[in-house]
Amino acid sequence: MTDQRPIQELNMPSGDSINNSQQVTVHMGALINQNSALRQQNTHLFQELDTLRLEIAQQQINYDQLLQ
Repeated sequence: MTDQRPIQELNMPSGDSINNSQQVTVHMGALINQNSALRQQNTHLFQELDTLRLEIAQQQINYDQLLQ
């Protein structure tokens, strides 16, 4: 489980600045990984949206042809 303390608290000197620095580095790494995963998910969702838009357009064409 990640440390949920505010960044300010993580950066405050506590007698072990190396440990604090390592914690911040770990948290930053976790945030970077989470950001990367969310970007990948976002890309996938946009691709899915494009596919659905094409399907809707094709269905509209088919429907219009049926009405003629």
